[in-house]
Amino acid sequence: MKWLTAFAVALLTAPVLAQVAPPPPPDAVAAPTGTQTANNTNRYLLLPDISFISMVKGLFSSDKTNPDRNKFLFDSGELAVQSFVYPGIKQDAFIVFGNGEAVVEEGYLTVQDLHVAHLPLSATVGRRKAPFGRVNQLHPHSWAYIEPPTVLKNLLADESLTGDGAYLSYLFPATFFLQLDAGYFGQPTPTADIPADSQGPTSGAGFRDTFSTLRLWASSKLGSGGDLELGTSEARGKGIGYGGFSPQNTLDGLDLTYRTTAKDSQRVLVRSEWLSHTQKGGGTTRKADGYYVSVDKRQGPLHSIGLRYDDSGSPWALGREKSFSLIQTHQLTEQTYLRLQATHGDRPGQKGFNELRLQWVWGVGPHTHSLE
Repeated sequence: MKWLTAFAVALLTAPVLAQVAPPPPPDAVAAPTGTQTANNTNRYLLLPDISFISMVKGLFSSDKTNPDRNKFLFDSGELAVQSFVYPGIKQDAFIVFGNGEAVVEEGYLTVQDLHVAHLPLSATVGRRKAPFGRVNQLHPHSWAYIEPPTVLKNLLADESLTGDGAYLSYLFPATFFLQLDAGYFGQPTPTADIPADSQGPTSGAGFRDTFSTLRLWASSKLGSGGDLELGTSEARGKGIGYGGFSPQNTLDGLDLTYRTTAKDSQRVLVRSEWLSHTQKGGGTTRKADGYYVSVDKRQGPLHSIGLRYDDSGSPWALGREKSFSLIQTHQLTEQTYLRLQATHGDRPGQKGFNELRLQWVWGVGPHTHSLE
C-alpha cells in the first residue's frame, strides 16, 4: 500500500495551479464591463458536459430456457456527467438506468499529473472499470459487438470487472507508447459466502471483496497507416467463500490488437485476448482458460462488418463453449447505430445453438470515453 500513501502525500503537496477559465462559447454575448465579463466567463466552469445514451436489445434464440428469448427489451440508459473540477483534475460519472433502478456504474476523479519527482504519473480514484485486458474499460455501447466474448463473461465479469479504489498509471519515456497501470479495488458490494453444496459462481472472476490489478501495455506504428498493440494483465484476490474456505483467485491475460486506417474512413481492426483463471484453496486447484479472435472491417463512415470466434472454459463447469459470430453495424452518428449479431455454436449441454441479437443505440450530448 506504499503507492497509495505516496499518492495521498503527492495530492496534498501538489503545487497550486492558476485556474484558467475556458473561453466562452462563440454565441456568448460579451458583457459591457470587466467585472461582469469575469463573472460570465467563470459561470462556464460550473456547467459540466451532460449526455444520455439509450440502448434497446432484441434476442431470438433456440435456447428455450432463456427468459429473454424472442423479446425486445429496453436494456439500459446511461447518463454521463463530465467536467474538469480543477486544472488537471477531471471528474467523470456514469449513472445507468435499467431493471427499475439507477446505479452509479462509474464515478471517479482523474489526476492527470501527480507532480511526483517529475515522473509522468497520473492517478484515478473512485469507482472505475479496472484496467485489466484491452476492452474491460469500454462501455457496452462502445463495443464492436452486442454480446461480449464468452471468455470475458466466464473468467472476468458478466459485463466488466469494476471496483471501488484507485490505480496509478506510469507512462514510460520511450520512443513508443508504453504504460504501466497498478490498481487496488474493492467490490462495490462485498460478495457473501455461498452454500457448501454449490459449485461456486457460474461466471466471472469470483473475487470476494478486494483485488489488485497490474497491466503493462505497449503500442507502436507498424507499416503505413497501421499500429500494433500488445498488453499483459494480472488480477489477484480472495475468491468467494464456499465449502468452508475462501480460495485465492488469480487471473492472467494477454491481448493483441492490430489496426489499419485509411483516409476514406475505412478501418480494419483485428483483436485477440487470452485469459487464464486459477483458483487455489481447500487442497484443490481449479483452472480454466479461453480466448477469442475478432476481425472488424469498417467499409466507410456508416457500415462495418465483423467476424468473431470464441473458445472458453469455466472453472466451475465441465466442457467448453465454442461459437462463431457474424456482426453487422449500420452507423448513423458516433453515438447512434443499429447492430445485428448472429451466433452459432456449442456449449455444455446444448449442441448447435443459434442466436440472433439486435441492438439499437442512440445518444445525445458531448459524451466522451474510450471508443473503438
